[in-house]
Amino acid sequence: MKKIFYNSALLIFLIIIFSITAAAEEVNYLSIQSIKEATGISREVSIIDKKSADITGDHIEDQIYLIGQKYSDNIPIFYTYLEVIVYDMNQKKFHRATYQDFSGYEPKMALYELTGDKLKDIFVESASAGSGGIYFHLILSFQKGNLKIIFDDQQNKGVNLTGEYKDEFTAVLRIAGIEEEIELNLSSNKNRYIREKIYDKNGRVLRDISPYPYPYGQLRPIDYDLDGRFELKGIQRIVGAYGADGIGYLESILKYESGWKIKEIKFSTFLRIYRPDFYLNEDKADYNISRHSSVTKSGEVHFPQIENLTEDVNSLYINKQLKEIIKPFLNETNQSQIDYKVVYNSRNILSIKYSGYQLHEGGKYEIIKSFNYDLKNNRRLNIESLFKNTGEIRQKVNSIIKDSIKDSSIKDKFPGIREWMGFYIDEKELTVYYLLNDFQTEFIEIAVPLSRIKKYLDVDIR
Repeated sequence: MKKIFYNSALLIFLIIIFSITAAAEEVNYLSIQSIKEATGISREVSIIDKKSADITGDHIEDQIYLIGQKYSDNIPIFYTYLEVIVYDMNQKKFHRATYQDFSGYEPKMALYELTGDKLKDIFVESASAGSGGIYFHLILSFQKGNLKIIFDDQQNKGVNLTGEYKDEFTAVLRIAGIEEEIELNLSSNKNRYIREKIYDKNGRVLRDISPYPYPYGQLRPIDYDLDGRFELKGIQRIVGAYGADGIGYLESILKYESGWKIKEIKFSTFLRIYRPDFYLNEDKADYNISRHSSVTKSGEVHFPQIENLTEDVNSLYINKQLKEIIKPFLNETNQSQIDYKVVYNSRNILSIKYSGYQLHEGGKYEIIKSFNYDLKNNRRLNIESLFKNTGEIRQKVNSIIKDSIKDSSIKDKFPGIREWMGFYIDEKELTVYYLLNDFQTEFIEIAVPLSRIKKYLDVDIR
């Protein structure tokens, strides 16, 4: 009898504990209307993301909101007037922080311990609306009773680099704080530079070209020295004569020590050394493409691998990326089917289209992905680097693409070329594809005749 009593008492105790725990996990977040009334915000903003954590150090979880204003119903993933609101649950006080013109596509918020005070800091990023693959960032830390900006658009400019183009198809680069210069061989761009009158045929530089870095295209919190505290790993694209003239990358590690200190810098480039024999018979591909398959829980997926590429083309990177594209589907339980087609392959350009479908929650979702590589200049292509980078050309390209859209409802909503769009090339057409939102089950595909757009491309298609 006593044993039964003890078991009953233990059961009641456990139920009470579980109830308290469940109640503690439920967060009664504020509505956007309540936030606007309390802070005096008058714009038509909405809550993009929200978190709950003790960031003030009083052992009571605070509420953190990322808010912004949708730019247009036609582009639902772009927000302006991005701002972080913190509600101090203990003091019943609101804190706000942002910087001028903070906006972007698909803004995200996360919490990391970056400053060494054992409290979470707020990390916000959004993709830029312009070319170059730039991301905007805002990092906030609660210090001395206030929400302090510790990383904004000034820090987002990244590591400073200067330099100039020299004779004999070379560039000299200098990184701030490092005495040693970097000498870069530019001969893989020789034909293009001569054509664009940057160099003459004898290798004499004709114009003053000063390479420069873009702001961060990637900034990721990582525990670099495994001390339980996060550092920032940033990657910047280095360009030469113009935005599409990529010549390298800067990778830096930043640690917060009463300010951001650079702990490590690494420079890398995919430029090749010039080989005249490579440019003979350019339309003929001298490599092989083999077919590979993986059987998954939900179906079969296929992917290509490239063999017998020339030594100065980064074949390891290419083959890894070709397999990475299908990797997310390998452990999927929803039925899916994915295959690929080599839509264009020459000595200069490789373009591969992956297509298929996936069943999810009673619906059938189309899958389109692509891999495009400039073999001549040893670089992976995205929609931004595909075109020559001037404002006038960008306007002409957008006009040509829009003019190629037959469906008026799609034409009216076409946002212009954006970095989140995909593309592939075949013998006759450039096809741009994208989803307007996460609820679409089929991609929008816009086929543009190469004859109309070829002269604006920053790749050599014969």
